[in-house]
Amino acid sequence: MFAGLLLCTTISYGQSMDSLAGKTGNFSSRLFKRIQSNTSDLNQQLTVQTQKYLNKMARQEERMKQKMYALDSNSAKDLYANSAQQYAALSKRLQQDTGSRSMIISGAYQPYTDSLRGALAFLQKNPQLLNGGTLMTKTGAREAQLQKAVSQLQSLQAKMQDAAQIQQYMQQRGAQIQQYLGRFSQLPSGMTNEFNSYKAKVYYYGQQVNEYKEKLNDPDKLFTMALAALNRLPSFSGFMKSHSMLSGLVPGGGAVTPAAGDAKPGQGLPSRDEVLKDVQGQMSTNGAAAALAQKNTGSAIGVVDQLRSKLTSSGGGDLNMPDFTPNNQKTRSFLHRLEFGVNLQTKSSSYFYPTTLDFGVSLGYKLNEHNRIGIGASYKTGWTGSLSHLQVDGQGASIRSFADIQIKKSWFASGGLEYNYQPVGYSLHSLSNPGNWQPAGLIGFSKVLSMKTKLVKNTKLQFLWDFLSYRQVPAGQPFVFRVGYSF
Repeated sequence: MFAGLLLCTTISYGQSMDSLAGKTGNFSSRLFKRIQSNTSDLNQQLTVQTQKYLNKMARQEERMKQKMYALDSNSAKDLYANSAQQYAALSKRLQQDTGSRSMIISGAYQPYTDSLRGALAFLQKNPQLLNGGTLMTKTGAREAQLQKAVSQLQSLQAKMQDAAQIQQYMQQRGAQIQQYLGRFSQLPSGMTNEFNSYKAKVYYYGQQVNEYKEKLNDPDKLFTMALAALNRLPSFSGFMKSHSMLSGLVPGGGAVTPAAGDAKPGQGLPSRDEVLKDVQGQMSTNGAAAALAQKNTGSAIGVVDQLRSKLTSSGGGDLNMPDFTPNNQKTRSFLHRLEFGVNLQTKSSSYFYPTTLDFGVSLGYKLNEHNRIGIGASYKTGWTGSLSHLQVDGQGASIRSFADIQIKKSWFASGGLEYNYQPVGYSLHSLSNPGNWQPAGLIGFSKVLSMKTKLVKNTKLQFLWDFLSYRQVPAGQPFVFRVGYSF
């Protein structure tokens, strides 16, 4: 039914585990290959990006170190006693950590990762479910694929832990440097800019790690179907009670056993509201525990406030809160910052040329959320004759560059340099003649309208003035109106 991705037979809630071996369908090997592929790609991205940030931070500290020695060489020497070694140790651990060592998962709770770990561990303990108890050679192959998927997930989790520790170290180093700089009323030229650059890198690395966590916590359709099938097994619910990350938070594991036939994709763990309800219930039944928790929580908040106040008073503000306007595109890959578009432009007939239609394509690069630069090209077609005898033929081409800078909300200042090929007597063989290409300099404004569709992101209306049109022979069209669509 699932086209070879996942084959499973519906199992009633009351069946025992012993009777499931011959009735549970085959978990396709594509499920494990998908997990391996996704976690491996994410592992590589996280490792590469973290290594880049470590190198950047080490170089940034070295530049600050030279300037700090001019302030107070003795104090600066203590501050940078083991800085280079620390970055080298973090880099080495990042490269070598495969997740083979036992570790305690910390940080924000990630339900998809927890469900994935639990499902793979459950299948390891119940290999008969991989192939319904038949064809042992295939079952052995699936067990090997399952083990690879588990290893890849463990490696990725280890890298996530390493990234969290690296982020914490960067924040601590920033606080130390900030406290050191707060002792001086005057700083060397460029020192403030260097430290602001350091803080920006700390912030963007944190955003980068958060993006990878979101990717890891985004289940695909194949896994949600597998989890829905497993969730129909009473033994799986019991397994998750004991092995979930939440098992130590709520007595009994906090897992919710679904009613028969109520399994939903992605289910198998309690929701956030259910966890909070259970915790609140436990707290309300134990007044002493509630009072102690409230006291400890208040003390922790007080300590955090004191530290934040101390760091802020030493100058530079909170490292976790940027004192600049963040660029949300900064942490995205080059390919994800590209934006494809098409546009149309018409030109009325003249003594030399027929009415033409330009069909253009563009490839923009997002400098930030609002500003873009890019390149493009277009093909010109000519329209001659009456409606009953309409003739369409090629009239030339153009290559383009452009820039869109936001002025206010949906209004942009636009401009670009273009070269248009449209000689009298158009021929493809004359494209190589530079004299047939005429420059066009465009400036004007654009109105961008957001589109609430999955395919088209926005519509762009452009009104541009070609200030080089008066030098063209024959004279070109001075004003240009274009309609474009971005995807």
